[in-house]
Amino acid sequence: ADQWEAAIDEVVAATGTGYEAGFAFIGELHVTMAQGLVPVLEKLRERLGVRTLVGCACGGGIGQAAGQRAVEYAGGVSGQDWPPIEVEQDPVLSVGLLRDAGATPFFLGGGLEGDVQLLNKKADEKSVRSILLISDPFAPTEDILRTLDESFPSAVKAGGISAPLQVGSAERGAFMPSIAIAAEGTNVRLCNQGVVGLLLEKVDVHTIVCQGCCGVGPAVRVSSVSGPVCSGIGGQPAREALRLIASNLDPATREKMAQGLTIGLGAMGEPEGSI
Repeated sequence: ADQWEAAIDEVVAATGTGYEAGFAFIGELHVTMAQGLVPVLEKLRERLGVRTLVGCACGGGIGQAAGQRAVEYAGGVSGQDWPPIEVEQDPVLSVGLLRDAGATPFFLGGGLEGDVQLLNKKADEKSVRSILLISDPFAPTEDILRTLDESFPSAVKAGGISAPLQVGSAERGAFMPSIAIAAEGTNVRLCNQGVVGLLLEKVDVHTIVCQGCCGVGPAVRVSSVSGPVCSGIGGQPAREALRLIASNLDPATREKMAQGLTIGLGAMGEPEGSI
């Protein structure tokens, strides 16, 4: 649905209510219309009747289509099936819900900010079997994962990264929080520069890796970084290097690059190209 309130109606009609915990992936268009994550996540948690809902902003989503428009988009027949669907640029709201998970929500930021006492208590109990988490784009994710590995060495950890929610022009470089926790009886907790997640005591998580990206342009060398932010490519400022790469692409590929750019590892043995 184009409107976030209608999207919640469609999700609740498809999933039913009465869950213990879950994740919500809220498209940037819905976040923009609601003027932030809080209204969407709060209303969604209430309507689903879920005790804890961890939410994040996303540029796209996957799941089973619910609602007439989504079902038709996925090639299904409304009212007869829930076909799988991937939405990249249109409005999207996707949820993953658990009825009995033994779930505890948490936030952990860089410099051991957040729910450190809670995490230490759960680590001492040795009852956590799996951890699902979402990082914001500016978090020191590797340091945080290292901390979680030390505290929960036997727990499987899986998750992803939220979409950056830019405020104003790109030159301004301002962003609003893109991860949050909604829990029964408390206000929605907006978080940044860290990870939010669920400690699961009754669920085993099995992981797969799917990058979902196609390579564009030459293989390049990341020459400077600031935490998780790439600031230099091939000895040039990252923004200038990306402009040069984009200028040599066809219009369709350039549009994809503008909408969802990820810098990842090149293929094994691939030589560095020139920009």
